[in-house]
Amino acid sequence: PRQGLPSTYVVLSRDIQARKQAETALGRQIRFYKVLSRCGRGIESAGSRLALLQAVCQEAVSTGDLTMAWVGLVDAETSLVKPVAMACEGLV
Repeated sequence: PRQGLPSTYVVLSRDIQARKQAETALGRQIRFYKVLSRCGRGIESAGSRLALLQAVCQEAVSTGDLTMAWVGLVDAETSLVKPVAMACEGLV
């Protein structure tokens, strides 16, 4: 500061909320496509449809940053959705 004059400060600010939201959305898309890619490779090694669905759920939780994933199929007799595969963070 110069003698006898008050200190001067320049403050610049900008709202980056939209950019942060876009980065978050992009991160989700990247994880989603990573899960799809890994599941696509799992189709060849799955022994059954239920094993494939279980692998998809597990991959969605481990790679997709989800806490839980499940797949249900409609029961032809009752028309109700019956869970057939699931994975949850922390479950083996």
